[in-house]
Amino acid sequence: LQVPGGKGDSVKELYDRAIGELKSLQVSTGSVFLLTSQKPRGAKGSGDIGTYMGSAGIEYAADIAMALLSEAEKLQAERKEYREKDLLEIEMEIGETARRRRLYINKQKDGPTGTVTLELHGETATFKEVRVP
Repeated sequence: LQVPGGKGDSVKELYDRAIGELKSLQVSTGSVFLLTSQKPRGAKGSGDIGTYMGSAGIEYAADIAMALLSEAEKLQAERKEYREKDLLEIEMEIGETARRRRLYINKQKDGPTGTVTLELHGETATFKEVRVP
């Protein structure tokens, strides 16, 4: 998909145009699209949908919006006492394994939102749900 930009178009306008084109393709073909978005550095560790790059268009058009973070990343973003600590130091302090991540389901048009704890199995490149008390 190529979305031509006009002179003076902002990045947000380009995102919105691209998302609109994909939404039209989805409606006309029934195709499913997976869009990924990086988070700006200032939103480090936050799983909130409002921190996604180009978030207005993504938040509006997405059927489901998720963030995959470690508990250490979340703590580093949300709690003052962790902001200056290294992620590995936080992981050791809270007893989190490097392979464990939380999937934050922030928006889902046809279902619930919430958090799922996952563990990465590197040898098969798959995640498996972990029940946490």
